[in-house]
This record gives sequence, structure tokens and C-alpha cells, in this order.
Amino acid sequence: MPGQRANVLIVDDQPLARGWLGELLQSIGFEVREADRGDVAIRIWQEWKPQLILMDMRMPGMNGLEATRIIKAEANGKSPVIIALTASAMDVEREAIMRHDGPDDFLSKPCREGELLEKIRAHLNLDYRYADMQTASGVDGAVRAPGMSAAVLAELPANWIDQFRDAVLNGEKDRLDELIQRVEELDGRAARWLQEVADRYEYDVLARWFEEAAQTRTERQLERT
Repeated sequence: MPGQRANVLIVDDQPLARGWLGELLQSIGFEVREADRGDVAIRIWQEWKPQLILMDMRMPGMNGLEATRIIKAEANGKSPVIIALTASAMDVEREAIMRHDGPDDFLSKPCREGELLEKIRAHLNLDYRYADMQTASGVDGAVRAPGMSAAVLAELPANWIDQFRDAVLNGEKDRLDELIQRVEELDGRAARWLQEVADRYEYDVLARWFEEAAQTRTERQLERT
């Protein structure tokens, strides 16, 4: 958890996106509040003064960029750190977002947990206290589950792999838990590895595993033809 407790406001019109980010940050010691619109984010910032705002750029009504500019204008030099959350992969759009009193940084959606926590650490000058040395040394879930591999997951039904990828992409923890229960019927050890990583909200690790599994499955099918 952080060495110093920090307040974080998560702004996103998608409840699932807010939910997993909130659970992740609360699990490591942050105080978290949520907003589903830009105008609500401004009101919470005025009342609560969080040190950090994770701001989705595309929302109905007042979008994230408008809300960011208003907060920075009203902050009189005491603006919170604002990190933009954007699904766009276009450098031109990102550059436009960062200009003209825009956010201080940005993250691509879906967020990678390691990248998110590193940006928070750097911007807020925090130190994390880790529960074990594996996490402290930056060892990810793939290393902590040494038997897990793309080959193991590639044995799952193809539609399961697709469902896992969609659940990870959307941050649907409840759906992940349901799918992992299915896996337990076929491979209890793989299910335990998946549950361990899912419970740590290491969705970047899960995304990598299932992307590699899909590729492995495709390669096997090509070999058979």
C-alpha cells in the first residue's frame, strides 16, 4: 500500500471501468471516490480536493477534457494531478489532449496495472509498501505462476478464450470469476493460477496470457491443415 494515504477520484461513465479501478486502488490503500460525468467530477473535486484524478476523456455531456480544463482554471495553481484515460491509439489525438491546460499524463484503456501504479507513484511521489518480496521486485503474475503458459490455456475451448479476453478488456471481475469456475472443472491448477492473478487485478497479465493462448491455438490449427 502507499506509504502516504492519497485521495483518488475516478471519472468514467462506465460502471465496470470505475469498479475495477476503484477496487484495485482501495486494495492497496488509496481513498477513492467515483464520478460518472464531467460536471459531477468538478463538484467532487471542489468538495473533496483529491490529489489525483483519473479522467476518462470520452463521456456524454461534459467530456473529460472540458472538466479537466475547468478544474485547472479554478485550481489557482493548486491543481490535482490529472491522468487522462483514453481508448484512442492515435498519437495526434493524444497530443491534442495534452495541450492547452489538458491532463498531466495519459493512460491507454484498458489500463495496465503496473503502468497505472507507476504513474501514480511518480506523479504523487509515493512509496509503495509491498506484502511480499516478489511484488516488491516487480515480479508479475506470470512468474509467480510458473506452470502457466499459453499452451495450457490454449487447451480451453476457443469460445472460452474469447470470453476471457472480453472480460479482461472490460474489467469485468464477476464475469472473470464465473469463467474461472468453469476452468476449474477442466484444470484445477490452472484455475487457481487464474484466480490468484484475477484477485490481484493484474489484468495486464491476464490479457497477455489469453492473447498468447489465442495465438497458440491459431498456430496449432494451421499446423493441422
